[in-house]
Amino acid sequence: MSWTCTRCKTSFEEQDDINVQFCPVCGAPVHVDHTHGRDDEMLDNRLRLVMLGFGILWLVLFFIPFGTRSDYSPVWSWELLRNTEDMAYMVAWPLVVGMLFLVLGLASPLPRWLRHGGGLLLSLLTLGVLFGSESGGPFSPELSFLFSGGVCWILMFFMVGTSLVLLVKYPDLLGVKLFLGLGLVLGVIAYLSPDMGESTMVSALLYRLGVGDAAHTMARVLLLLPMFALLMACVGFGSSSGNSSTVSRWSKVLGLGFLIYAPALMVLFGLLVSSAQDSIWYLLIFVKLAIYAGGLFFVGNISSRWLVHSAVAMGHPGFSSDTTVTNGKALSS
Repeated sequence: MSWTCTRCKTSFEEQDDINVQFCPVCGAPVHVDHTHGRDDEMLDNRLRLVMLGFGILWLVLFFIPFGTRSDYSPVWSWELLRNTEDMAYMVAWPLVVGMLFLVLGLASPLPRWLRHGGGLLLSLLTLGVLFGSESGGPFSPELSFLFSGGVCWILMFFMVGTSLVLLVKYPDLLGVKLFLGLGLVLGVIAYLSPDMGESTMVSALLYRLGVGDAAHTMARVLLLLPMFALLMACVGFGSSSGNSSTVSRWSKVLGLGFLIYAPALMVLFGLLVSSAQDSIWYLLIFVKLAIYAGGLFFVGNISSRWLVHSAVAMGHPGFSSDTTVTNGKALSS
C-alpha cells in the first residue's frame, strides 16, 4: 500500500515491518489509514449481493405470465419475445440484464471498477429503455399514462435521489453537484415537454385532473408532487455547510424519498387500476416494473457511491467512511 504526505505531496511505499510516524522528506506527522480498503470491500460486497438477489428475482419473474388473452389463456414472457404487440423489450431487457448482474456478481476475481462502472451503465441504460420506450398491447394506455414523462422523468428520480444521498458525505464535491444539476434539468425537461395533446406535461396533468376514474385522478396528483420536490432539491447547490446535521438529514431523507417514490408509485397505480378494472394483471405488471426499477436504483446507487468514494480517496490519503469532504478537505467526523 502506498501513502502520500499531505504537506509535501511525496508518495512512499508502506512497509509492513516499519511504523512510519513522520514524513522522511518534510517531517510532517503521518497517519496511514487502512479503512479505505475496508470501505471499498464493504461497498463491493454489498453490490455483489444486490446484483445476485435482483438477478435471480428477475429470472423468476420471467416465468410469471404478463396477463391473459380474451379466452383467459396466459400470455407468457417467451411469447412476447417474438415481438408480439411491441412488448418484447419489457421481457428481453430484464432477462439479459438480470443474467449480466449474475455474471458481474459471481465473477471473481474481477476489477471492482469494472463491476461498479458496468452496474451504473447498465442501470442508466435499462431505465431509459424500459420506461422511455413506447409500448403496445392491452396495457399500453396505462403504461403510456404513467410513464408519459419518458426517459427524462425516470432518470430524474435516480439522478436526483442518488446525488442528494451523496451530498451528505460530499457536500462540496463538484462531480456530485453536476450529477444533481443534470437530474434537475432532466426533471424540468420532463415536466415542460408536450404531453397528452397539451403544450406541457404539467398543463396536461392539471387540465385533466378530474377526468377519468379515481385511479387516474390520484395518479395525476402523485405525478405532480415530484415537481415540487425538485424545488427543494435545488437547495442542494447551496449546501456548503453540508456537514451540519440539519442539512445532512434533509439531504438524505429527500434523496431516499426520490429513490423510493417511483417504484412505490408504480405499485399504487397498479393496485388502483386493478381495482377499477377488476383484474389482478394490472397490479402484477406494475409490480414487475417496480421491482425492475427498484433493482436498477439499488445497483446504480451503490455503484455511484463506490465510484465517488474511490475517486475521492485517491486525492485524500487517509479518507474513510467516517470522513466528510468539504471545501476540498477531508474532515473526520
